[in-house]
Amino acid sequence: MRFEDGFRLSFYEPITALDEEHGVFLLRHRENGQLFVRKDLTIFNTAVYRALQLHPVAGIPQIAEVIEDGDQLIVIEEYVNGVPLEKLIGEGILQDETKVLIYFTELLEILKALHSFTPPIVHRDIKPANIIITPEDHVKLLDLNAAKYVEKGQARDTELIGTVGYAAPEQYDFSSSDIRTDIYAAGILLNVMLTGDLPQNIRPTGPWWKIIEKCTRMEPANRYQNVDEILYDLHVRLPKKLTAKTNLAAAAETRLSFRDFLPPGFRSFKVWKMVLATIVYAALIFLSVPSKRFYEPDPGMLPYQYTITSIVVFFPAAFFLRNYLDVWRRIGLRRIRNRLLQVLSILGITLAYMASALALCVILWIILHGL
Repeated sequence: MRFEDGFRLSFYEPITALDEEHGVFLLRHRENGQLFVRKDLTIFNTAVYRALQLHPVAGIPQIAEVIEDGDQLIVIEEYVNGVPLEKLIGEGILQDETKVLIYFTELLEILKALHSFTPPIVHRDIKPANIIITPEDHVKLLDLNAAKYVEKGQARDTELIGTVGYAAPEQYDFSSSDIRTDIYAAGILLNVMLTGDLPQNIRPTGPWWKIIEKCTRMEPANRYQNVDEILYDLHVRLPKKLTAKTNLAAAAETRLSFRDFLPPGFRSFKVWKMVLATIVYAALIFLSVPSKRFYEPDPGMLPYQYTITSIVVFFPAAFFLRNYLDVWRRIGLRRIRNRLLQVLSILGITLAYMASALALCVILWIILHGL
């Protein structure tokens, strides 16, 4: 250890061992009396700790010192007072679904901040034992010794790290961890918070399970691809009485990106969908142009009038059917729990729009011809 590193450590006075076997100790700063935790890590990513020291994330203990000492890393971080989430679950205290949702959304916001680093930081060990609920009733995510940067092109992780039951399949050497690895563990955690057990043993019902199931799919490509997608689904699937005390509405509004404004069929960037959408749009445009090959245009109607009418009637209807810019949520259709009733409502609104748009266009052309 360098002399300057030893000098910095001398400012911290040991108080007691919190977990001597794993090298975790409680310290007090000699000058200001603030409590800190020292961790002597043998599994670590120094770059991650240094990044979080320079750019603190709300909901993660602030890091005071990062010191390399041979084959171990000494990390001194803020001491977090509170109750482990594991204890709340074990004692059956966490029964309120609203409280579960609040804690879960706070965890997602922490993960969102980690995933927003360049490259993203993935925690890789999300579980109740690594979450503290503070006296102010907020979530703190601990233990980043398994955290790493997402490395593009890496076939699999160099070290198999995680907790059985919470670790995603890719953590068992199937592929490389990325932000969807944290999404998998978050889904398992949500199940445990709601039921007290893993999903293979007990599952919640209704929209809760739909969200958990998508989080925990075997293939990462079939899960939610980022935290915003989970926040959005929580907002649109869960009843308002649960979401009222959260910031999920704001999260849903900020979810929109450049991709969301692309026409339906192009938002996923999947080739087959884009090809199919191109064919459909081309067909709609082709049918919107008068042609004697198919019918004899009304001699009293100018070609541009027919084209405008067709575009006004058909294109918005097609966009509505594909839920462009999440219009279904904005008019309340997402909150219809009965699937058949929801589909009938969507079709009914579409047909009503088409009839109304057609009638308005006809009236407009009659007025213009009268002038």
